[in-house]
Amino acid sequence: MLEVKVRPNSKQNLVEQIADNQFFVQTTAKPKNNEANRAVQALLADYLDIPKSKIWLKRGEGSKIKYFEIDE
Repeated sequence: MLEVKVRPNSKQNLVEQIADNQFFVQTTAKPKNNEANRAVQALLADYLDIPKSKIWLKRGEGSKIKYFEIDE
C-alpha cells in the first residue's frame, strides 16, 4: 500500500518519492468531484509505469493523506 500526501490545486503536477511506499504528489486538479483523486491516481500510475487500472484509492478520499493499493 502506498501512502500519498497530496497538495491539490498546485501550479504544477509533481510526484516525489519520499520513502519506499511514501510519496508526495502535487496536482493542478481541484479537490472537488474527485478530480484531484483521479489526477493523483494517473500521476502515480505514470510515475510507477503501470496502467492506471492497476492502482486504486483504498482510503482517504477526502483527506490530504491518501492510501493507494496496486493490483499485481
